[in-house]
Amino acid sequence: QRVRVLSSTAQQLPNRERDKLRVESSLGLAEFGDPSTEFYAAKSGYLPVALGYERIVYGDHGPYVEFVSHQVCWSTFPNLVERPASCFFDECWTADGLTMLYAQKRHVTNKPNPPG
Repeated sequence: QRVRVLSSTAQQLPNRERDKLRVESSLGLAEFGDPSTEFYAAKSGYLPVALGYERIVYGDHGPYVEFVSHQVCWSTFPNLVERPASCFFDECWTADGLTMLYAQKRHVTNKPNPPG
């Protein structure tokens, strides 16, 4: 069973707080998602990426939009690059190779300073 996370990943760290302010002010995306925001792949002819999102995850490598599987328009990403089992994600690419979606396959809780 999936449990929705409702705690901030900014964790009062300066780089994450800066990213949060930038995402909220420039993109208008709240940290915790909704079922109706539409996402498009601007570099790939505005193909649909997802409808709705779970949250924005703020980590040391920048912000990520987190989707659950039913929100993603999987037909937009026909090319899958399966990375080794030791990797944390596989890569899903648009047909033109310009937009990538990370498909997380392992948790990062064992890494230093995980986003949460």
